[in-house]
Order: sequence, then C-alpha cells, then structure tokens
Amino acid sequence: MNLFELMTINNYGRTKEVLFTSSLSYLLNPSHDHGLEDIFLKKFLEQLQIESIEELKISSEESLEAGVGKIDIYLDTKTVIIGIEAKIWDDSAVNNSKNNEAQLKRYCKALSEKKKKWMLIFLIPYKDAPICIEEFEKIKDEFSKNIKLMTWYKDADGKIGKNENFYLRSSVYEIIKSIIMDSTIDITDRTLWILKSMYNYIPKFINQEKTASRFPSRKDLEEKCPDLMKNLIAPFCKTFKVGINPLHTTIGFPYGTPPDKSEFGNTLFRIRTTKCYYKNIDEKEKNYPDTLGIEIWLKIYDIITTYPEWTNWLEQIGNPNISQGKHINEKNEGDIMLLEIEKNIQITQDQISEFKKIMKRGFEESIDQN
Repeated sequence: MNLFELMTINNYGRTKEVLFTSSLSYLLNPSHDHGLEDIFLKKFLEQLQIESIEELKISSEESLEAGVGKIDIYLDTKTVIIGIEAKIWDDSAVNNSKNNEAQLKRYCKALSEKKKKWMLIFLIPYKDAPICIEEFEKIKDEFSKNIKLMTWYKDADGKIGKNENFYLRSSVYEIIKSIIMDSTIDITDRTLWILKSMYNYIPKFINQEKTASRFPSRKDLEEKCPDLMKNLIAPFCKTFKVGINPLHTTIGFPYGTPPDKSEFGNTLFRIRTTKCYYKNIDEKEKNYPDTLGIEIWLKIYDIITTYPEWTNWLEQIGNPNISQGKHINEKNEGDIMLLEIEKNIQITQDQISEFKKIMKRGFEESIDQN
C-alpha cells in the first residue's frame, strides 16, 4: 500500500505538491519522530558542503516578509540560511506578484537581506522541466553564488546543458534510495513505509507529469516553427517577461497591477501556441502554429478600434487578418477577436511597446465602463 496513492485517491487541486513538500519537511527535521535523527538532513547538506548544523531551526511555509510570500522549507543554522522552494508540477513554477515580480527573485532578494550567508534551493520535478528552467534563468546571473537546482527525480536521459554547474549531485529520490539501501541504518516500519512510498511514487508521478505537458513547449516551437518563434513569439515573451507553458494552449500576457478588479483578471491578451485543442500528444505535430494568433477580448477590441494609433499599428505590421473566434481550450469557450500575423513579419521592440500601450489603455477603459 503506497501512502501517496492512498492520500490522493480523492485528489483535489494540487494536494500532491503539499504531500511531497510536507514529507520532505518531516524527513529533514531531526526533531520529528521518524527515528532517522539527522541522517536525511546530513545527506542533503553534504551536497552544499555544509557540515555545521548547529543551532538548527526548521520551519515550513515560512513567511519571508510582507508581500514576498511563504517559502516551502526554511532552514536556519548558526552559519547559513537555506530556503527550499519546491515544485512537483512544472506549470506551477510561475508565481508572479501583483507588480509582476517573479517568485524566485522575490525570495532571493528577501534572503539576501538577512544578516547571514544564504542559499536558495529550487527543487524542480526533473532536469529539463521547461517552465521551471525558464524561471531559474531569470535570476541565475544576478544570484549565481547563492542559488542551486535540485530535482525530485533525475532520470537517466535528463538534459542539464548550460545549467549543469547549478545542480546538486543527488536528487531527493537518490537520497531516499541511499537510506533505504543502507543496512546500517535502523529504520522503523512507519518511516520505512513513508520512504518506500516516496521511492516508488516519485518516478511514477514525474513520468505522468512529463507526459501531461502535451502542448508545444518553447523548445518545440524553436525547432518546429523557428521563424515564428524568432520573429514574433520570443520578442513578445521577452518584453512581457512571460514563458510558454506546455500544459496550456495559449500564453497569457499580464497587465501588471490592475487599477481595479476587472472582468478579464490580469490578462491583457493571449497568444496561441497551437492551432487547436487536442487530447492526444500524437496530434501535436500537425497543430504547430504557422501564424502568430493573438486572442483579444471582445470588449477591449471594441474599444481599441476607435484609436487612430491602433489603425496605424495594424498598417505597420502589414494589416493582418482579424476574425471573431473562440478561445482555444477544451470547450472552445470565450468569444475573442483573433489577430493573425504572418510568421515572416519581424516585429520590433517599439512596435511591441506600442501594442502594449494600446492594450493597456483599452484594458483600463473597459474597467471604467463597468
């Protein structure tokens, strides 16, 4: 009987992530009743070349400071502070604040203000988790001496690439395996059940998670749609500091901090990464996009069409085709206007900035009309 399968039979939302991180917090803390004392903690810390664990304090969901957020696991020792932010779902990596500041950057800035050496471990599902890596890329240069990557499961064919020096040697799975296989460690039946449940469940879950990412990733679009990606999608993503989520059919581009609650949430517009919604990964190949499809809210579209600068902007990019349609999702629900830009059009930074200004103005006027 696997503990994790038992606890997620009636799964609601993302309870698996809570179970994974709670179990890790439990095993890392020598004061808990697992009977391992500091064995798990030492195996974890030796990868960071940290030997002293004097005056250790471990907390879960530690609030770093107002407005920053709560980090999953927080280890405070005599010599160093270690924060662990864990993701078991690749698509949960993006967690921006109201002013659109990335979660990892907020945490690094907060930890750097502590009067002690510090490290942040970004614990991701597997080596080449695309969204997690994209979030990591945003901070790795600024905080290169203080951040590390770790995986729940390090599959044999996982690619590390340019981030190789940031990865810890062992994954959580490998640490658990080393403890289970060590005959010199006396493990209680209850703790062995937890360890074996994690050991058997982590590879199974990670493989399920990878399979679920069936819509095009950044890498897919770079390889299969190089002109579209280089000329149009990548410049938009860079300007708005957003990434491609292979669990979604579109990229949501944020307003920032909305002036008030709007019917569109925080989304200015969306860009399609596939021609249509499909259920089988085998259908991905035939659904790679051949134009840049921008989904614009109907109400915002009605407003911006009254702007002379909108007409001028359309002329600058070759007067693209515009038609009414539906948002791409499982039910194809949500009326939108679809703007389709040919892949050979090379959009400039000034043109994206002008588009952003037009869309934000329309967004704000739509709120005033409510």
